Amino acid sequence: MGDTLRRAIETLSGKYREVLFLQDVKNLSTAETAWVLNITVGAVRYRLLRARMRVRDALATRLLPKLSQKNIELANSNSYTEDIFCKMRDLTCQNSFSLP
Repeated sequence: MGDTLRRAIETLSGKYREVLFLQDVKNLSTAETAWVLNITVGAVRYRLLRARMRVRDALATRLLPKLSQKNIELANSNSYTEDIFCKMRDLTCQNSFSLP
């Protein structure tokens, strides 16, 4: 799983990877990340959301078995998405984050 996560993160463009790293690995706040990167707080939030979504999608395509119709319906539910986010969070760092 660690190699899969690393590969998923490596596929991100630099602007998404740096925000993900500063927030989820270095534990910087949104304001601190914005200051370090010289971008707005809104840009940090946008990039972090996009980065997490892209990593989630990359992990889902690599880790999930071929989905049956029942599993597809389950995958579209919020509880399933939240579970994936929690697993991603636990793998990338020991921080908690709230879904927007």
